[in-house]
Amino acid sequence: MRGFWALIERAVALVRSAELAALLEPEELAALRAEHVIQPSSPPGTAKHEAFEEISTPDLVRLLRRLYGADPRGLTTPGSFTAQPQNLGWCGKGADERELVLVARGSLARSTAIHSRRRSLILVVSGRTLSDAERKRHAPGAFLEVHALDEVLRVSNGRIVLAGSQPVAPTDAPSNSRARAKKEPKSPPPILPVPGATRWNLVAMYLLNERTVRIDCGGRSYRRTHIDMGMAHGSHRRKTKVWELFVAFCDGHGYLQTARFGSQGATKNLVSRLRDALQAVFRIEDDPFFEYSRGTGWRTRFVAGARPPEDRWEEG
Repeated sequence: MRGFWALIERAVALVRSAELAALLEPEELAALRAEHVIQPSSPPGTAKHEAFEEISTPDLVRLLRRLYGADPRGLTTPGSFTAQPQNLGWCGKGADERELVLVARGSLARSTAIHSRRRSLILVVSGRTLSDAERKRHAPGAFLEVHALDEVLRVSNGRIVLAGSQPVAPTDAPSNSRARAKKEPKSPPPILPVPGATRWNLVAMYLLNERTVRIDCGGRSYRRTHIDMGMAHGSHRRKTKVWELFVAFCDGHGYLQTARFGSQGATKNLVSRLRDALQAVFRIEDDPFFEYSRGTGWRTRFVAGARPPEDRWEEG
């Protein structure tokens, strides 16, 4: 995994498939692709020596949150790494609770993080940046504990796990491939990104039917299903509640003020999941929603409609 973290440290977002194959072991590359941390960027059919793949920051953050059991508590999923410490959420319970802080690059960011006054678990990309004194001072159990990701993450049974832990979703080895296909859960299909969007107020989305939306941005229009937008269950590809919430926003022309999704807290959590999904589809880091208001409820920054306007459009 050291080759992958070297790319993160260098702020590389797009890399040739051939370079990835040279940097990473086959099982490492397969595991990163399975987690959607590395996603195809070139059109299907592109020659291997010309193909590019993209490193997805939001999916990498989601992976780290899951591995460390971090609760984001409404924090948005970062669309890119910065030169500042980034709070990914909170892990642990009670007196053991601590912030999960990522330092993706920059010695200044690391210096800021390790002098924090809040109990934290600090993730740095490379262990070579840590001195022996820092390792001793920030050892496991310390008020400010530091983990080097290139040292604590490994691949086991095709999954990325923390060193010394069991795979996140272990499966027993069945006697034949047919039995294995039945036992292993299907992973969610890869998200199909929508290019050309730089700000949410330049995006318009209209329902075509209960499973398909038309997206206008960058001077073109695109059709996407709930599967394309990452709002389908991995096992049976049916619509999730996140998609149902998205449909409700479109039906309300960008507004939502209803109790159909449960309490205000439950709706807030669902909106947070929809926020993450939309940011992953459009690669826009900004929040797609305005701040909640008691008078108007939730409101989108993008145009939303129950049906598209009757105009001619070019489908991308």
